[in-house]
Amino acid sequence: MEQMAAGSDPQGPGGSVDRERQLTQWLAAIRAVRSALSGGLIHARLAESSFGITPDNSVQLTDREQICTPEQARRAVRPEGQVWTLEAPEQTGLIEATVDERTNVYNLGVLGFLRLTGADPYGASREALSREMIVRLPVDPDGLLADPSLKRIIERATAKQPAERYASVFDLETDVALRIGAGTAAAAESAGDGAIVGREAEQQLLSEAVAATRAGQAQTLAVIGEPGVGKTYLWQSVQDRFA
Repeated sequence: MEQMAAGSDPQGPGGSVDRERQLTQWLAAIRAVRSALSGGLIHARLAESSFGITPDNSVQLTDREQICTPEQARRAVRPEGQVWTLEAPEQTGLIEATVDERTNVYNLGVLGFLRLTGADPYGASREALSREMIVRLPVDPDGLLADPSLKRIIERATAKQPAERYASVFDLETDVALRIGAGTAAAAESAGDGAIVGREAEQQLLSEAVAATRAGQAQTLAVIGEPGVGKTYLWQSVQDRFA
């Protein structure tokens, strides 16, 4: 089984194709973790080596023995001075914060950054990475993520305060899946800079409402639909226009 490798210059020549492949494998890794968690269990130490790619290109979690309760994860013995790339701030031992599923959200957010940029997080080499950097620095200090939707997903997943992250791995999975679906549809329809296909009227209505609100004419709107149809991503695509 092949170990997952970081992306290779997804913004460079031919990078869009590579980026979509990296996105798909990142989503598969998120799903592998989500499917292993149940009953409040978490993964004690997610790392790049936690994932393997099978000959049929599926992604598997290879260290399921690390699945445990949050309390067991907190009590896990940590070798002195050891730092690992996907580590969350609350895993460093430098701050008081609960270790729970949001910790795995952070781990997976850093994994996404690695795959989508091919760069080391925090603007530091892995040899120079420290626990203090993980606690204080953003994962992407150099602004390597140019895509607004991916930047927003990574920033939310790797927020320093756990309460500001996705509440669950499933919530992260949902947003990444919506981004992949929207990107694939846009490419297939040659939709230019529009991230969503077939929702132009709704995007225009929401954009006009935002513009009116900014001009002092507040409005109340609701986006209603079945779960998974893209309500959140519709709002986010409009938000990107005003970013």
